[in-house]
Amino acid sequence: MKIPLIKRKILGYERYVVTLNITVKDLKIFGIEALIDTGSPHTILMEKDLRRLRLPYTSLPEAKQMKLGGYTVKLIDIGECILTFKDVNENLISFKQKVFGGYITKRDVQHFPNILGLDFLDAQKLNFIIDENGNRFLEREK
Repeated sequence: MKIPLIKRKILGYERYVVTLNITVKDLKIFGIEALIDTGSPHTILMEKDLRRLRLPYTSLPEAKQMKLGGYTVKLIDIGECILTFKDVNENLISFKQKVFGGYITKRDVQHFPNILGLDFLDAQKLNFIIDENGNRFLEREK
């Protein structure tokens, strides 16, 4: 199983993202992108997509805070979600994962990407690989 990654310019730098669908309780959003961030301990759905889900995130209790790009991100626990990806053969692959909602209270901050963190990569035993043609993927450990 290989999940293809896409190179995008995010926050001024070339980074790798993956496209996925997310289901939170009975709410679904399709075609979101998440930055592969091995430096983040958490998988985070940021404010733009929290709004798309119509979650009342600002009224939910804050679980913790973390720094992201020099800004303090408030995290709320939105619980176990289903993350669904397409592999290189267009097959759908779904994983259950605890996800945090994240938002920054400063309004002058540009949009931050959703984060696929180390918690997800470790739990699902996924590695970041580069094939002989230079293509990047997430692939399950063998």
